[in-house]
Amino acid sequence: MKHLKTAALLITILLFCFRLPAASQTPAKPLANYNAIVVEKVAIEKSPQNDKFPEGYDAALQRKIIEELRKKKVFADVIDPLIEEAFKRYNNPPPPGERRVVLWTTIIDFKPGNRALRYAVGWGAGATKIKVRFVFKDPVSGEEKLMTTAQGKFLGFISVVGSSRNHAVNEASGDVVDALIRDIKKIAE
Repeated sequence: MKHLKTAALLITILLFCFRLPAASQTPAKPLANYNAIVVEKVAIEKSPQNDKFPEGYDAALQRKIIEELRKKKVFADVIDPLIEEAFKRYNNPPPPGERRVVLWTTIIDFKPGNRALRYAVGWGAGATKIKVRFVFKDPVSGEEKLMTTAQGKFLGFISVVGSSRNHAVNEASGDVVDALIRDIKKIAE
């Protein structure tokens, strides 16, 4: 009987020490209550490496995020505040039943790679890499609901006919957007 009490006490202590955080502290589905998303302008973190990011491709990344969120129907409504009509909607209170979350995107690391190495060596040498941080915030409370990072790479050496010289950036950005969609869907399950 004495051993049984000792074992029960030991189990209780172990459970207390190694308990999981309460579900109320970390919601399992932080984006579940939102049916609309506002995709803010993409920012580029200041660093010498990021200065090499091609001009205008931040806006292209934003358009790609919006396009993929709409195409995959991740949210019922995807708002682009850079379009005048959507900007007016964004600055007015949401209609009844619409709960918005704001997506802030920041390019935190960019390595342009080396086209010559991609052609000559292959196997990942000279790869273009982009790392992006995505932060979802509630626009009313300002509370951060979710933060995730994604990295995209372009390892290829085959040029598409008529492609721009920054084709590698487009391809790496596509990987980042695909990872974002996967993360959102994984969290929603």
